[in-house]
Order: sequence, then structure tokens, then C-alpha cells
Amino acid sequence: MSKTFGAVSVAAIASGLLIAGSAQAQTAPDQPANDVAAPGDIVVTAQKSNSRVAKTPIAMNVLTGDEVRATGVHDLGTLSRVTPSISFATSAQPAVFIGIRGILSQSNSEIGDPAVAIGVDNFFANRTYTLNQSLYDLARIEVLRGPQGTLYGRNAIGGVINFITQKPTKELEGFASITGGNYGTLNTEGAFNVPLSDTVQVRASWGTFQHNAYYKNPLQPEGNNKANSASGRLAVAFQPSERFDGTLMFQYTHSGGTSATFQEIPFVDNATRTDIVHQKPAGVYADEWSSLVPFFQDIDDIRFHWDFNYHFSDALTLNYNGGYDTVDYKYQQSNSNLTTMTAAKFIQHEKPKTMSHELRLSSDAAQPLSAQAGLYYFKEASELDSGTKTLFNNQFVQLTRFVDPKVDTISKAVFAQVTYRPVETLTLSGGLRQTWDSRVRVGVGYGYTNGVQTSTSSQNGDVKSKKLTYHAGVDWNPTSDTMLYAKVDSGYKAGGFNTSGLRSFSYDPETSTVIEGGLKQQFLGRRALFSVSGFHNDYKGYQASLGLCSVCNNTIAGIVNAGSAKIWGVETSLDAKIAPIGTLNLAVNYLSAKFDDFQATYTNQGPNGPRATVPVDLSGNRLPQASKWTMAGGLQRTFAIGDGGLTADVRGTYRSKQYFSIYNFPENTQNGYVLVDGYLEYKPANARYSVQVFVRNLTNKQYITFTTNNQTIRGYLYGYGDPRTVGVKLTGNF
Repeated sequence: MSKTFGAVSVAAIASGLLIAGSAQAQTAPDQPANDVAAPGDIVVTAQKSNSRVAKTPIAMNVLTGDEVRATGVHDLGTLSRVTPSISFATSAQPAVFIGIRGILSQSNSEIGDPAVAIGVDNFFANRTYTLNQSLYDLARIEVLRGPQGTLYGRNAIGGVINFITQKPTKELEGFASITGGNYGTLNTEGAFNVPLSDTVQVRASWGTFQHNAYYKNPLQPEGNNKANSASGRLAVAFQPSERFDGTLMFQYTHSGGTSATFQEIPFVDNATRTDIVHQKPAGVYADEWSSLVPFFQDIDDIRFHWDFNYHFSDALTLNYNGGYDTVDYKYQQSNSNLTTMTAAKFIQHEKPKTMSHELRLSSDAAQPLSAQAGLYYFKEASELDSGTKTLFNNQFVQLTRFVDPKVDTISKAVFAQVTYRPVETLTLSGGLRQTWDSRVRVGVGYGYTNGVQTSTSSQNGDVKSKKLTYHAGVDWNPTSDTMLYAKVDSGYKAGGFNTSGLRSFSYDPETSTVIEGGLKQQFLGRRALFSVSGFHNDYKGYQASLGLCSVCNNTIAGIVNAGSAKIWGVETSLDAKIAPIGTLNLAVNYLSAKFDDFQATYTNQGPNGPRATVPVDLSGNRLPQASKWTMAGGLQRTFAIGDGGLTADVRGTYRSKQYFSIYNFPENTQNGYVLVDGYLEYKPANARYSVQVFVRNLTNKQYITFTTNNQTIRGYLYGYGDPRTVGVKLTGNF
């Protein structure tokens, strides 16, 4: 199917050059108004300065606040539905795995790091579980593809996702919306903007999202995949003088429900009972499943963020962007033994506290010679209490417990980037960033027999790493509507450590060197934008989880630098507005992402005797969550009805086969699938209100978003995406 779909879609792109397609983003509400018919003229801040999409030498996706609200994007999962360049997966905990161009991290532990930097208003944190339900009242979303190691630094080896909230304006305005639908869906979103004076403005906004269980659980009344979250934000902008301006933001978010649960299916052993059968078991893709204990999450997040600018002159500005975030995270999941059917549960209580500070001095980017330089500091201080309880004598008793009173991560960096335009049509750029990372954990692990403590083990460990990353690029603008660019960027993800109970075993950072070239072409009176980029990524030091760690004497589950990969791809998109066709969008991405040197180990999953660990050569395997083809298409058209307009919007995405395991096992695979969404919205001429009906996942396609083989419970685990949802959304504006 993927070859046929790919050929048709490539042909559609070529044809679209003649008939045009539609913009995936419109004018950002917090920027000066642009011609909404010019998709390349949207103003973005991907390079930490204002520039138009068509003149920004970065492969990127941009969604405006209007499009975010129209398509129902409120978390990372729904974002991946409308942005196929992002790969999305749930996990055995509320955290999610996000990948770009085949680069992602499958570690969600307290000592793991993401491979894609995800932040709100340039405030980036390691933990994604608080972001997954607090995205509302957004000005736009910027998705930057490829390493952004100079300006964004740590953990941006795959790319950057930056959610930019709507800032206070000098207008008395606001909106409120309510959405109702199947599965008991009840969502609200709104904002009120009040200018208190010529120099002080306030904006209060909120978002609530809830629905009942998407999948039934006969043994648990809460069911599976139930969500319930609420968040509020207060932002204050002030301009006490012509030289100084700032924004303060406070946000509180609570997330409840069951989190994204998973289906547990008992292992099927092979004939010799030395390993399991590596095929999808019977019963996968069920619409209901049981768990012996309930899942739940209880997350409270408080965030305070600030952004200050001091303008020494029109040509020189000092920016200070910082923030503090504190989370109280409680989570429970089923950890029951599927062979003996003994109920057990994993419980985690974590309290990460994150702060970041960036001080950046920049000159006027419109000048022939411009520069920016700065300092960066990040710290996450966390404490953790987690473990497993199992049923014994009709009560749950402790089986394992890990108490880590200190888990500290610190990152420091200094960076600079210079842009030089020797002639009006040619721009040269170069940058460097030196990063120093450190992580330390102090803790103790406890083992129990029938609820009685019988052993202890050290969880202490520490690691330090550093890396110089760089950027060099050239872009040529032969006409005002054409930009060609070429660049090389490097990226870096910090190293880490494993603990064996006696000592820690470190692993090295991951590094990435990407050579990329691209074209951005506006045409049809700038009502259309065609973008194409090609890249080659030399990826080294892949941090792989290999079950038992051979270099650690097979005493622990370990992560090692097990391989390197060669990744290359081509990404195309066509966005245009043409009457009377309407707004049409097309995108086709091809990705080759394979390990070229991966001498790994595999530990069998058999039920009897010692578990053998054997060497395996995984060279040639595809990277996890790296679909060869990802495609998107959509058509939006507005029909005049009375003094208003009725907009019909149909969107579809396709992802080819993806593996969720480095071993590319068949049972941990999702074949290619298509998702289709439809929207119908009426809005009167004065735009005072709108009424929208929608259906998402029109065909009710069930697809895997998480799968792994778990020896502890002796079972295959499967998590699934959202089923078909339908609803009505009412919005009022003033």
C-alpha cells in the first residue's frame, strides 16, 4: 500500500504546482497582520528573531492559533495528527515519546533525556507529561525539523517544538468555547484580554479537557484511557518605557484520569520454551481489555515564566527569558503477572522542579551584519519514590521500592551566531555553542519477600558530558519570492548512567551531524508556497536499551551506546489558496533511517532457567518510530450562506509501517494506516460566534501508539490511539 500511496501522493504534489494547495498556517495573532492569502509571509521566531516562513532557512511546520483551535489540537498527540513530520508514541507512563526525522528517545525515566526539545514560550523542560494537557490559547506552534544545536542547545538533536502562547494585547477582546461529543467529551477554552492602561495589559485564559474511557475495562469502573484536566494562565505585559518591556506568566495545571493505559496479553512461548513467539498474539486491537488493578494519574503543575527586553538602541537588545516549574506527579499502572494472574501494581511519586535562564544579546537582524550571543543555565532537581506492590494474603505488600531523594540535572551553555549579508541576495551564517551537562542521583533500592525487606542496593550514580555544536549556512534569494539554502548543523544529547547496586556505568552522548539543502518558492502572487528539503544525518552513539546490560555484568537493565545510523530524507509541501478551489494542502516526506553499525545483545524471554543473553547484529534495522513515508493532504473551502460563510474542511494523514523496537520484532510493529478528519463550521460576517461540527478518525481506525515486551509481567503490551470522536463546538468572540 505504501508504494502505491507514495507514487500517487508524489504525483499529486507535482500536479499541485499547477493547481496549488493550501496553507497549513495563517497569520499569527500576536504578530503584525499579514496577507492571509500569502502562506509564506507568516512571521515566526524560529531563529530567535522575527522572519517570514518563506525567508527562514529552516525546514519547519507552523500552525496558528486559529488553526490550532479549528483542528482541536490541545496536546502532543493531537498535534501529531495534523503535523505528520512528528512521530508520536505513548509509553507505560503518562510521558510521551516524540520524534522528528527518526530521532527520538525512548527513555522516560528520571535520568533520561528527550531527543526533541519541547517548550512553551522558549521554556523547555525534560518531562512531557505536564505538556500533554495544557496547550490552549496559543498564538502559534513552531515545529523545527533537524538539530538546532546552536540557538536551542540541549536535547534539540532531533528538532524543536515550541508552543507560543497568546500574549496580552492593547485591545479589549476575548473568546470562549465549549465542545461536547461522544465518550462524554466536555472541553472548554477561553481568554479575556484587558488593557489596564497604555503600558499594562492583562490576559487570563483557561482550558479544560475531559472525556470518559475510550476503551472498556470489565474489571475497573474507570475504564481505559480516560482523561480529565484543567489549566489556567494569567499573563501580564508591561512597557514602562520605550527601552524596556516585559511579560510575566503564571500557570496552574491539574491532570487526572487513567492516563494512556495499555492492553496486557500473556506471552506465547516457543516450542522449546527458551523464548517467546515473535508474532502479534491473538487478541491485539481489542476494543476492551481487563487489568487486575486500575490505572490512574494525579499531576499538579505550577509554572512561572518571564520574558524581559531592554533595548539599548534600535540596533541592540538584551533579552532575559527564564522560568520555574514545579510538579507533583503521582501515577499507578498494572504490573500483574500474567502467568500466575497475581495482581501487582507499579506506583510512582516524583517531584521535579525545573528552572532555566537564558540571557541573550542581539543586534538588528535586518542589518547586513547581525549577531546574537548569550548564556544559558538549566537545572532540574527531583525526588522520587517508586516501586511495585504485589498481592499477598489478600493484601498488597511491597515487592520493590526505590527511594531517590536527590536526582539533579544541570546544563550550562554559552553560544553565539553571526549572520552576514555581503550583497542583498546572499546571506552567510555561522554559530557555535558549548554545552556542559551533569547529572547525579542519590538513592537506595529495596527488595522484599512477602512484604519483608530482604535486600538493599545503591542507586547512586553520576555523569558529566560536554559538547561543542555548530552551525554554518548560506542562503540565496535570487528573487523576492525564491530562497535556496544549504547548511550543516550538529546536535547533541547528553550521556547518562546505569546503576548496578554496586557502582554506576555511564554511557556517552549521542551526536548528530546534518547536511541539508532546501528551496522555498512563492508563486501565484504569493498565494502559494512550495517547500522542499533534503538532508543527510550522520548519527552516532545511539543510546539503546538492551534489557540486561552485558558491560554491567548482566546485573541490571542497561542503556549502552550500541550503534550508529545513517539517516537521509526528502520533505516536500505545497500550500496555496486558489479561488474557486479553496485552500488545499499537500505534503509528502520520505525517510530512510537505518542502523549501519549496531552490534547489540538480546536477552530471551523464556519462562524456564537462566535467561540467555546473546549477541545480535541489528545493522540494517530501521530506527524506532521512523516511518519510511509520511503524507498529509487537506482541502478547505468556504461557501457563502446569507451574510456568513460555511467552511468545509477535510484532512487526511498517512504513515507507513513503523517499528517500536530496535529489534524490529513483528509483534512490536504497526503497519501503515490512514486517518481522516472532517470539520464543518459556520461563521457570520461579523465573526461574533461560530458553530463547528467535527469528526476525527472518521473510519474509526485502531492503531498502535505503544508496544513492548515485558518480561516482568510476562506479557505483550499494546497502547492505542484515539477512536472515532464526533462533536459540536460553539465559540463566542468579543
